[in-house]
Formats: sequence, structure tokens, C-alpha cells
Amino acid sequence: MGKSKELAINNCPKMASSSTTQKPSSSSSSSSSSSAPSPKLNSNVFLSFRGEDTRDDKLERGEEIGQQLLGTIEGSRFSIIVFSERYADSKWCLEELTKIMECRKERGQTVLPVFYHVDPSDMRKQTGSFRKGFAKHEKTVDAEKVERWRAAMTEATNLGGWHVVKDKGYESKPIQEIIDFILKGLKTKFLLIEKHMVGMKFCLEKLKSMLQIHLGHINVIGIFGFGGIGKTTIAKMVYNDILCQFNGSCFTEDHWDQVEPLIERCIWFAPGSRIIITTRDEHLINMCQVDESIKVLFYEVDPLCDEEAIELFSWYAFKQHVPKEDYMNLAKRMANYAKGHPLALKVLGSSLYGKTIDEWKSEMDKLKKCPKKEVNDLLRVSFDGLYDFEKDVFLDIACFFIGTNKDFVLKILDSCNFYATSAIPNLHDRCLITIVDNGVQMHDLIQQMGWTVVREEYPRDPSKWSRLWDPNDIHKAFLTRKMKNIETISLDLSRSKEMQFTSEVFSKMKNMFAEMKELRLLKVYYSAHCSQTTKENKILLPIDFEFPPNLRYFHWEGLEILLSNLQGQNLVALNLKSSNIKELWEGDKDLPNLKFLDLSYSQQLMKIPKFTMMQNLKRLNLGA
Repeated sequence: MGKSKELAINNCPKMASSSTTQKPSSSSSSSSSSSAPSPKLNSNVFLSFRGEDTRDDKLERGEEIGQQLLGTIEGSRFSIIVFSERYADSKWCLEELTKIMECRKERGQTVLPVFYHVDPSDMRKQTGSFRKGFAKHEKTVDAEKVERWRAAMTEATNLGGWHVVKDKGYESKPIQEIIDFILKGLKTKFLLIEKHMVGMKFCLEKLKSMLQIHLGHINVIGIFGFGGIGKTTIAKMVYNDILCQFNGSCFTEDHWDQVEPLIERCIWFAPGSRIIITTRDEHLINMCQVDESIKVLFYEVDPLCDEEAIELFSWYAFKQHVPKEDYMNLAKRMANYAKGHPLALKVLGSSLYGKTIDEWKSEMDKLKKCPKKEVNDLLRVSFDGLYDFEKDVFLDIACFFIGTNKDFVLKILDSCNFYATSAIPNLHDRCLITIVDNGVQMHDLIQQMGWTVVREEYPRDPSKWSRLWDPNDIHKAFLTRKMKNIETISLDLSRSKEMQFTSEVFSKMKNMFAEMKELRLLKVYYSAHCSQTTKENKILLPIDFEFPPNLRYFHWEGLEILLSNLQGQNLVALNLKSSNIKELWEGDKDLPNLKFLDLSYSQQLMKIPKFTMMQNLKRLNLGA
């Protein structure tokens, strides 16, 4: 199993009047020394203030403060009391104040007074507007209750707090001091996050909205994506942002074997709990659906867009948000190489900081065959966790099948005994491949990681590799005339240098292909963007060309000769697009496993083989 990191946010979300958070000017004033047992706390902060509302109308009719509000005050860790000029006019506020001071004494609640545009001494002496407020209440409220209100205000004002003076223009400072004080009191431990969080705002808002779904259930949010894409960073951002909304929280880094028992024991979590898991394996998220009380949601992390990639790269390469003018084109090339991969952008940018333009160009050339080790090793973790047959499927895709129809790939690789029908969904779950319009794709850096796996077998001798895809490496291997280990060859002639591959070259090696006992996939073609002039320079196979005996897929664009020596017993797909032959071969050939035959754009074709010799044929293309 791959590594899985868990962010578990336990217990019920808080239902506070306010989430304002922390520090009085006098620390001695904040809480009682009572040793009463701690109640169940549902909120971090309760905020008491005189607002422009009609709450007093209810008290005028003889009603009491609602039990839900009293419960909220009792269940809060902190109460902030904002004493304003008309605070004492409100019976509701005075009732809140009395309850708060009672909770301070009996429950150890921390009380933080804020004197907003009022003189604290007026409150202590209960003069000015406060004297008038109490005088008004003495006419309609029994004397005992008014005396409790007076005592509560005197006690609160003696605690000390923040004095916000009118017209001083610095109200943000005491607000921040209060926040800092409360966070310190909560012993809140925020997770360390890197400085430049480019492109993360949308992810944060999306995940926060997902956390609001199914409020009465236990939600598991699975953040998945390939290595270095930013899963853990996003999880940390969400954790820090919502930490104070929960009674308990933890951020742990565990193997799935340790996380799984935690999920299975969902009884440990109260309704409203939130569990965030980051993983490279989407399938592991599905395994969290162990109980009806758990709701599982998925969030896939996408690469950064071009603009975001340039900005993130620039912060590390230039210590500013845009590239330096002289480096603009090189910076864009580097960002394009990383294809929005955050870790790659950071590593590349850091390694190029302070380097000359010539050094940048050299690094760009080197990256074509030598990816950054730090990035490649991280991506390699997912590959190393695969079964051997899954590794074969992954490498075949990376070196041969990018952009190919998924169903076609399944048929070919299943015939190679690679269990592709099982392997390809697993590669997708592990974020090693994507399926776009039913075509198999993968991120450029993941593909390059696959190439590195193949190259490292024999770094300087491509003739001993299992797969060949680069024209220069193929040419070098051909010159050795020893290619017994080769399993796949994908030769894009439009990318090869002139005279690297000619009819004469293939004529000299006609017998060598027959010795490639392991060769399963052979493709010689021209890229879609290649000009018609280039395509007309076709490579001719020699008449007595000997075919590899175990081919499953043979694709040769622009064929000029009959396939007289074709060994077709294992052949699953035959693609002779744009050939110039009138028939494929003379006589009959038994092709019991052939499922795909593409003869499109073969304008000279006059005759096709008997279908009785291809009883498993599923698709025939004679287009154009």
C-alpha cells in the first residue's frame, strides 16, 4: 500500500455566537481560580455586545433569555464583553453579563472586557450613561436583579482589558491582540506552511465548501493526486483555517494500515466530525465508506495553470512574482517543462537562482534526459509500489501508448499476459495515468520518470534496454546489432535526423529483427503534425525482411512491400495506414488472435485477406 497521511478533526463543530478570537491588558483579570469540574465545551468564544436589535422587547414582556443562549455561554471557553456607551441600557446585555460572570466563577471561563469608546472609570463608579441606564431599570425591574447586574459590571470592569479610544484610528491593534491571546489560551498549534501559496486559494475555498456538506454526519474528504502536486500543503491550509471550529484536532502522518482501523471505528467520532486524508491512491478513499454515518467525498488536485506556474517558479528563481526581463523566455520554457507541478517548479527555481543565462540553457538541455532527482524520486514512490505486471503496463504506456485509445491498449496488453484490465484502473487510482476522452495520458514528469526507470538498467547502452522511444537512442541501438532484450520500439520518423533511418539501414538489419524474441510492440510512424513532404520520404522494408516471432502489435506507416514473412500467430493489431500495396500477402495466413486491422488511406489496395482466417477480428478500418 502507498503512504497515506491523515488529518482527523474530531468531535462536534462549535456553535458560538462569534468566532472572534484573543489577550487582555491585565492577565490577572481573565479567569477564575475555581476548581469546579470542566463542562462539555461547545464553543471557543462568546461575544456580548450592545447591538441595534430588538432583543429587549422580549424582556419587556417578562420573558427570560433563551436557554439555548445560556447554554452557549456556559459551553464557551472565552467570553468577550464589548462595553459601549449604551451597554447598560440593555436588559438583555446585563443578563448576558451576569451569566458570563457566573460562568467565570463556577466554570473557570476566561472573560475579556473591551471598553469601546467609554471610560473604564465611569463603568466602575457606574456614572454617566451607566448611571442613567441602571436608574431606568430600577423603575421596572426588581431591586435584587438590578443589584446583581451592578455587581456583575463592577466585577467585570475590575478585571482589566482593552481600552479602545474614540478617533484614535488603531482599532485593528487591540483586535489582533485579542485574537493572539485567545489562540495562545487555546494552545492552538498551526501547521507550518510555505510562504508562497500560489494557486491554492481556489482549492481552499472548494474544500471548505465540501466540509459544509452533510453537517450531521462524519465526513471523510479524500484529497488525491500524484506526488508533489500539493496534497499535503492544501490539507494543512484547510486544517489551519478550520482548526478553531472543533473541540479536538490532530494532524498525523501514517501508513494506511494505521489509518484504516481508525476509520473503521467510526463510533469514536461524533456527528459533525471531519477527517481529511491525502493519498496518491484514489481507491483507498473508497475504502473509508465503512458505515452509513460516514460520507466520503473526493477532491483531485490539479496542476497549476500556466500563469500560476510562472509565478510560483519566479518566487524561487528570482525572489519575485515575475521573471526578470532577460530570462522571460527561459523561465517560460522551464515552467512549461514542469507542466504545473508545484514541487518541480520550486526545485527548478531554487536550483537556477542566481545562475547565468548560459547556465540556464545548459540545465534545460540536461533536463531532457536527466530529471531533477528530488522530483523524480518522489514520483518514483508510486511506481515502486506496483506489482511487476503493473510496472510493465505503466512502462508500455509511458514509452509506447501515450494518447492511445484505452480499450485498444487493454486488448494489446492483456494479450501480453499483463492483466491490463486490472492494471490500468489501478494505475489511474494511483494517479500515474489519466483517461481523457478514453485516451490514455500521463503527466510529462511521470512519463519522464518512466523513461528514467528504463534508462537506468544500462545508462549508456540503449541496445540493452527493454523499451526504445527516442530516435537517437534507437539509432545508437541499431548500430550495435544486438537488441535481444528489446520489448517495444516506437519510432517517430518525423523526430529523427536525416539519414539516421533509411531503407538501406533497415535492409542491413533485416535479420536482426527476427532475433528480437522479446519484441512485442513495433511502431514506425510519422507524427500527426508532420508535413506531407516528410511523409512521402518513406522507409522501405527489404523484401525478405524477417519479422519478430512474438509481435502483438505491428504498425508501419507507408508500407511498400508484401508481408510475406509475417509471423501472425500472436498478432492482435496490424496497422498499415497509408501503405502503397495492392494486397497484404499472397495466399492465406492464419491470424487467430487478430482483433484490429487498419488499412486506412491505402489507396492502391485492391484485395484484403479472407476473414475466415481472422475469426476474432473486431475492427477493420478502410477509411479514405
